[in-house]
Amino acid sequence: MNEQRIDPAGWPDAIRRAEGSQIVVGGPGTGKTEFLVRRAHHLLEDGVRAENLLLLSFSRRGVADLKERLESLLRRSGVAVPVATFHSLTSRLLETFGQGLLGWTSRPTLLTGPEQVAVVHELLETEDPAR
Repeated sequence: MNEQRIDPAGWPDAIRRAEGSQIVVGGPGTGKTEFLVRRAHHLLEDGVRAENLLLLSFSRRGVADLKERLESLLRRSGVAVPVATFHSLTSRLLETFGQGLLGWTSRPTLLTGPEQVAVVHELLETEDPAR
């Protein structure tokens, strides 16, 4: 993958010319979401089908923001670009393919925060802290 550092003044060119997958990295408030939304819009205008796009975020809040901005930009077009968190995508992949590819006998279940803590406590109870 080719890494490029782009400030907002260089976005129009980056949005038009980039091909293939892109990873957008930046701190809070640097414009990651806006860049992704503009890139998705450009690809749709170029004829890429919405189902061939996937926008991922680490948080549900990020997903909600992406969806809101996309809907605002694409209003009344009826186009729905897939947007998900990394965790929800992974969960869907495991639910869909886990049994066949991994030989699981049942589907995995997602644990809530308190359930995760309980499982970790249970696992640590059998551990020797001196090791």
